[in-house]
Amino acid sequence: MNLNVFGKVFLSLLVVSLLGYSFNQIGVQGKMIDSLLKLLAFDLAISLIAAWSYPYARGIRKNDQLIAQISRQVAHDNIVHNHIDTVLVTSLQDGRIGGKIHVRLLNGKRAEGVISAYAGTFSPAAIRLTESEM
Repeated sequence: MNLNVFGKVFLSLLVVSLLGYSFNQIGVQGKMIDSLLKLLAFDLAISLIAAWSYPYARGIRKNDQLIAQISRQVAHDNIVHNHIDTVLVTSLQDGRIGGKIHVRLLNGKRAEGVISAYAGTFSPAAIRLTESEM
């Protein structure tokens, strides 16, 4: 869920609801609080739906930042250690979950990977690298 989109949609719907409430003639017989709460609940519901569905509708676009995990092996004193590094990559094309896209690593090399997750509230989108330049 994208909190930025949630906030924008919620505030814009809140303004529309308050304007609609201010011009509303129904509910003057003691039901003003009830109708305002219904409008606010409707705004909250629409904002949550928009914030939840936005990453799926948008997908991954060119120049978006994604997280990739790169595994490597380090040999030290005849012992092989496996390490997984998490790096930021930049997408070079648009894509959706399960689709292959080309990305650029921080060192300028290109790679190809499969999109595994869209951006969340606190995390960027994730990609599983399948091929990369040496």
